[in-house]
Amino acid sequence: MQVFTSVITLTEILSQPLKLGNYNLAREYLDILVTRDEYIVVEISTAPAITAAEIRARFSLRTPDALHAATAIESGCDAFLTNDRGFRRVHDLNVLVLDDLEL
Repeated sequence: MQVFTSVITLTEILSQPLKLGNYNLAREYLDILVTRDEYIVVEISTAPAITAAEIRARFSLRTPDALHAATAIESGCDAFLTNDRGFRRVHDLNVLVLDDLEL
């Protein structure tokens, strides 16, 4: 299984450890996402940016969320894993909400 994530994820997951001065944790997060073969960090280019604009216009998502959704759509992902139920509005995504899954 491959896991696709937007480059925005790096900003989101590194911010708190860096704010707290926990550089080791930030480095661990970065290593997991960047060095493991099963994780693919997708750069944002023109196509996802345009798709994100369409998603913002149709579903009123915030820009970072629209970019995440657009990255999944443009990457051809089978599912979009999140804990944000707001993504369910995006009908082009197969949204799986973590809290709803029985693990």
